[in-house]
Amino acid sequence: MNPSSMPNQPSSQPGYSGEIDLFDLFQSLWKEKILIVLVTAVFTALAVIYALTATPIYQAHSSLMPPSAAAIQGYNQGRVKELSEKLLTVEDIYKTFKKNLTSSRLRTAFFEGVYLPSLSAEKQKINRDALLKRFNTILSVKKGAANADPEPYTVTVELDDPVVAAEWVQDYIERAIAATKLELRNTIEAEQKVRVNALNIQKKALLDTAKQEREDQVKLLKEALYIAESIDLEGASPLSDKASLGGNRYIDNDLIYTRGAKTLRAQLAVLEKRSSDEAFINGFRELNTQLEILQAYALDDSSVAVVDIDEAAEVPSTPIKPNKKIIMAVGVVFGGMLGVFAALIRSMIRRRKSVSAQ
Repeated sequence: MNPSSMPNQPSSQPGYSGEIDLFDLFQSLWKEKILIVLVTAVFTALAVIYALTATPIYQAHSSLMPPSAAAIQGYNQGRVKELSEKLLTVEDIYKTFKKNLTSSRLRTAFFEGVYLPSLSAEKQKINRDALLKRFNTILSVKKGAANADPEPYTVTVELDDPVVAAEWVQDYIERAIAATKLELRNTIEAEQKVRVNALNIQKKALLDTAKQEREDQVKLLKEALYIAESIDLEGASPLSDKASLGGNRYIDNDLIYTRGAKTLRAQLAVLEKRSSDEAFINGFRELNTQLEILQAYALDDSSVAVVDIDEAAEVPSTPIKPNKKIIMAVGVVFGGMLGVFAALIRSMIRRRKSVSAQ
């Protein structure tokens, strides 16, 4: 039988093969090697251009830790046990600092006072929400590991100017420190004012009570003197032993006259000439000392630390992006892949044209 007359004979032409011939595929790609090289070179060049011309971004950061116990002692000067409920601890101080560091109030103030003025007049006209979103990608405050003890925080700024980035980190932390010291000062001074007012009220109450008691004694002695003079009792009577003194008050008021007119006049003269009752009030001197300590206390927080700057912000020397090596590697790989794809398409088109021509 003539082979040419056999039906359904598969064609030997490459265009009709249902299987992929790797050798033919390699030949096709080799024929288009110039196209592959050109496409790869173009995308590699574009990647290099972008890597060299893209604005470098620098990252500055600072790590924060709780202050030491010695660094906060300035807040506890004058806060003795008798005058205050409790001393301020490291946890109290650092908790207040963390609240201010992460507060929206501080972030908004920095956004309006530092970030917006750094923009050009044209950029400042951009929608505020868009600017705020951009700002939030520039400045971040992150908490360390949840199980870390003590609890660290990191303030990070990413900008195209490394010097400004470091300055912003330092500025933001200083604002948080200032806000914390102001809050603590206001709290301590408010507590001090409350305690001073309380002690002044207590002091006045003691003085008013002592004055009233003295005036009552004067009235009592005048009545007794009247009785003694009425019965011509100038000296003390034998019954005077029962009219004894108990502190500043007489125990038996009805027998006071038995002490005699002479004694009663002397006692009246002393009481009427007394200019102050302070020496006769139990515990008054201790109370007055506490009050004087509080009134003399002036908070000096200039040497107090509310946070320990574990790692200060330094001017970065190397940008974090763009990563030139990665960009160029991606350009080469992507360009090569696109070149191979273009070569396959071109080879397929040529093969179809060749089959159609036959």
